[in-house]
Amino acid sequence: DISAPLQIHLIPNEDPDLAPTGGIAGKLSDKEKFMTTLELLTGLDAPEQKDGYLLYQALGGADGSEPQIAIGSDFFFAGGADKPSDREPTIDNFMTADGSDSLFKSNQSFASFSSENHDLSIWFGGNSILETLGSQLDNASLDTLKGGSGTISLNFENGELITQMKVDAPNNEMVYGKGSFSDGILKFAPADAILALGFALDLQKFVEIAEKEIIPEFGDDIKLNEPMPELGGLSIRDAIGAFKGEFLVSLTDIKMPGPGSMGGIPGGPPMDLPGGGDNPFGDPDMEGAAPALPLPGGPGGFPGGPPPGGMNPGGMNPGGMMMAAMPKPEFIVAASIDTEKWLKLKAAPPLAMGLGLAMMQGISITEKDDFLLIASKDHIESTQSGSVKNPVSGSGKELFTKNDFVLKINVAPILKMDLPIPPGGPMEMLKDISHLEVVSNSGKSTGSGTMKLVFNDKSKNSLLQILKIAKAINTIVPAGMNGLDGMDEEFE
Repeated sequence: DISAPLQIHLIPNEDPDLAPTGGIAGKLSDKEKFMTTLELLTGLDAPEQKDGYLLYQALGGADGSEPQIAIGSDFFFAGGADKPSDREPTIDNFMTADGSDSLFKSNQSFASFSSENHDLSIWFGGNSILETLGSQLDNASLDTLKGGSGTISLNFENGELITQMKVDAPNNEMVYGKGSFSDGILKFAPADAILALGFALDLQKFVEIAEKEIIPEFGDDIKLNEPMPELGGLSIRDAIGAFKGEFLVSLTDIKMPGPGSMGGIPGGPPMDLPGGGDNPFGDPDMEGAAPALPLPGGPGGFPGGPPPGGMNPGGMNPGGMMMAAMPKPEFIVAASIDTEKWLKLKAAPPLAMGLGLAMMQGISITEKDDFLLIASKDHIESTQSGSVKNPVSGSGKELFTKNDFVLKINVAPILKMDLPIPPGGPMEMLKDISHLEVVSNSGKSTGSGTMKLVFNDKSKNSLLQILKIAKAINTIVPAGMNGLDGMDEEFE
């Protein structure tokens, strides 16, 4: 009867240098039927009567490492240990426990976890795991994690696959996020974005970690408080302080190049027509052609170039043609800033040069209402007006107001693009998916992270749809190309 969940137990020894013991326990709806089936399938003899339970011989013999199965009043336990001699004593300890010192009674986190229902779930207790890890890792300082615990769960709902991790940290040293995004930055988050990626971080906490854990490794070479010419006279600490911790990137479109984007190669005039001649790229007015650069060695050109008639007889600009043939993403990036510090940092030569190159490519860079806004052509108006035309709202906005990390990918807009995705398996898989959400909240010592894969068909269990995708992937990968093929032979 698989309606009751199986439990997997990992139990540390009192001596942390010894390997943990444990096993699998499961509820039995019909003990006699289970025992009869077990004996028929494995050929085991009748079990030995112990103190309140039955114990079968070890599956691989007394000296083997295989598990040994015990039968309680209405449950079974398949136990194991690192050493065969330790196996039976640990099984006896499990089977005769009266629960007086159980984890359920002593740990509120585990008690709460036990009352939850999930398709697959894992609970881990900080102290037990840390003591075991600490004994195996040299010079590992895990004291800041002691007293914490966490859970990992996986659920196959109708139309949704949901994976979640919750961590109860023992102190605020593990708190890195702000807990939510501000209304100000969400004015620059389009509701119809193909991809949205955002962070709302406590940057000061990261500076403290760097001071404590990273910078000492470099000796005196890095000084956070010393002004640097490369940073416009600001110190590293002030440069970091130019940002307040909120970052949001939204991708709204990817415009594919047209047929004439390569200077007329696919759609240009034939070679024997007027204007074609020996050099179909020579006409700078040709539709889609990139502007011609000055000839090397000519007026306004690069000194020392080849003579006329060399590699660039018609003034063709290969770099410009390559840029014209590239997909054009439409995006808007917003970051919360301390405007006064940012303007000083912006004037630093390396950063000023990089921003200048971006602006030459048609990218807008604006400071408004203590936000740095970087936008492509479609969103320049939004940077001036102070908001995109369709900012997130409702449940889409809640994704940001209840978390400090957000990644969301909408599949439907991707399918509408003229992307070079071959028909068949990959396209069919994408058509089944609505969107992917990955969010987390680390604004408190009790943090959480969730990944949600949402399908278009809400009537089907997501496990069935995941298996369908796995089957499609298996048919796409050519025979012999799967990275798992032959892995067992390589290990041998």
